[in-house]
Amino acid sequence: MSERYEINPAWTLLVAAIAIISTILIGYKLLQTQQRGEAVQTELERANARASELEEHAARLSSEREDAVRQRIDIQDNSTRRTRQ
Repeated sequence: MSERYEINPAWTLLVAAIAIISTILIGYKLLQTQQRGEAVQTELERANARASELEEHAARLSSEREDAVRQRIDIQDNSTRRTRQ
């Protein structure tokens, strides 16, 4: 009374087709995710470069401001000395 189970070839093809389509879709999504990651990485590198440029510019402006303050103080000191004389 041993019954033998046979697999319908149509089911085998259906399962194989689903597996292949799933693999293709997963690969496509992984490729998209990788491309997005690379785009974000590139954007981050550009943003970091821009931030560095802005930090350098801010440092130059700060230095120029300090020089201007020193010059103003010198001018005021010289003006004060002349009026006292």
